[in-house]
Amino acid sequence: MPVLARVHEGFSLHFNRGEVDNTFEAPLAFLMAPQNHRREKADWNGLTTGVYAIVLLRNLWERIYKD
Repeated sequence: MPVLARVHEGFSLHFNRGEVDNTFEAPLAFLMAPQNHRREKADWNGLTTGVYAIVLLRNLWERIYKD
């Protein structure tokens, strides 16, 4: 399950490798900038639906919506 969190600069992340494969940081300004958003189609429970994809998070999108 993906988790998104807003943290303060200098935050130190510690996580359980038995529960979490990987983490990454992305600037909030990048995530909120409309030019970094794309509208795409995805299949969900046999239905085609529209989703927003953020360029940096494309691999996350693929893990959630594509198998």
